[in-house]
Amino acid sequence: MEAAIEFALANGAEEIVLFGWSMGGAICLQTADLSPHRHLIRAMVLDAPVINWVNVLAHHAQINRIPSLVGRYGQLMLGHPVGRRLTGLAAPVDLKAMDWVARAVEVRTPTLIIHSVDDEYVPYEPSALLAERNPDMVTFETFNHARHTKEWNVDPERWENLIRAWLRPSWPRGLIPARTAKVCGCRWRLSPRTSAG
Repeated sequence: MEAAIEFALANGAEEIVLFGWSMGGAICLQTADLSPHRHLIRAMVLDAPVINWVNVLAHHAQINRIPSLVGRYGQLMLGHPVGRRLTGLAAPVDLKAMDWVARAVEVRTPTLIIHSVDDEYVPYEPSALLAERNPDMVTFETFNHARHTKEWNVDPERWENLIRAWLRPSWPRGLIPARTAKVCGCRWRLSPRTSAG
């Protein structure tokens, strides 16, 4: 993600809007929190994001009929140095640090979350809770009848209009940059002066 932001800045971007789908949404949240360029991230648009990994892992344990004790043990192993042998990870994963419901007040970047209430893969409830706990920074819009990250597929006009309307006040003179690029599930927008034609 840092390389993508640096590429955008090197090509004329002055501000960044991050777009993230599913795990890409979790990456956007971490980037806005930890990036040395976080002061340039103007906004985030997250579609069906992973807001709380513990919730997602528990959900998948349940739908795959894994006993809850085994599921919790798996989460423990992900976060423990001893678990490296079992998981193959280079380092433990701090799942609590990626719980944006618990860290809601730490979200300091204006964020639009679009999430279907019928998402079968990443439950929408953590997205709703994040918005509820930080309404000054997080706007939450639900869709119906959309499977995971398929909100645009169900209603592309509404999806695009929501994003345009939400982004419009963030840009001076009402300009919404037209040129986009996509890397690893996240998008960035280049400034209007770099747009083609």
